[in-house]
Amino acid sequence: MLNNKGITFKNIYMKQIFKYIAIAAISCSVFTSCNEDDNTGDSLINYSPVTVTLTSSENDVVLNETAIDADNGYAITVTATIDSPLPIDIIIPLTKISGTATGEDFTAGSITIPSSLTSASVTVIIHQTGNAEGDETLTIGAIDSSMIPNVSSVNAFALNVEINDDYIDYSFSMNFAWDGYVHEADEDGDHGFLPFCDMDIDFYFIVGGADSGIYDAATGSCPEELVIDSSIYADGTYMIYADLWANPYSAAGYDVSVPLTITYSHGYEGSFIPETIASPIFEYNTNDGTGAGAMVMEFEILSGVVTSVTLL
Repeated sequence: MLNNKGITFKNIYMKQIFKYIAIAAISCSVFTSCNEDDNTGDSLINYSPVTVTLTSSENDVVLNETAIDADNGYAITVTATIDSPLPIDIIIPLTKISGTATGEDFTAGSITIPSSLTSASVTVIIHQTGNAEGDETLTIGAIDSSMIPNVSSVNAFALNVEINDDYIDYSFSMNFAWDGYVHEADEDGDHGFLPFCDMDIDFYFIVGGADSGIYDAATGSCPEELVIDSSIYADGTYMIYADLWANPYSAAGYDVSVPLTITYSHGYEGSFIPETIASPIFEYNTNDGTGAGAMVMEFEILSGVVTSVTLL
């Protein structure tokens, strides 16, 4: 049937269908884009929340800190299980719930359950710190479920740890360096670099005003290093003496300063800044002869701990 413009009702009907299809397609596109993150493209659809159950490989753990592996710590596995898989990752952060232990004493992390899976684990590490802290306690659990996307609840999980028999690292380490070069030109105008390290400088630990007989920093190495156990020494002032044992440049007349750098650190934290570098605090000269030296460092020991350091 034709209207007065020669258009059939069938044609009009088909145009209306195509228009509705186009509108539906546009609406679908808009709906989809509104449920995706504009930056990442990740879905923003809210899935039915899941229930999380946490368990651990052991609980109510009692540790002697002296027995904890200094490099790897003590490992405890915590596992999270959800009641049904989701097409997105579920991340459950673990945190300290209570206790006297600090962030240096443990690593908790988060458990990530990959999409389409129902469980995953993380390793909680208890560390040996070397600080004087006394006995400590620690309880680790999950953050509040209201702060975890797509999670309705987390079971009342608590990983309880006691850290006893406090381990204290009394090692006091010193590093003595005199890096650098003498810049030399020969008769032909060629330039060379002669290392300061060819100068043999030794460092002696002075106890009670006398040589202690400890020659760990008098080896001919560059740099030299000395580590002492401060807990075995009485309260008092101790010193380091630098001695120029040999100098191949003393007769060459270069007249170049050789700065000494001292780096020191204490395993026991809290008595002073754990590591300090001073450069230069004392200078040799390439013209110096064998035997030139001076006191370059002193430190105080109190109750087995180095409490202050002075670079001279």
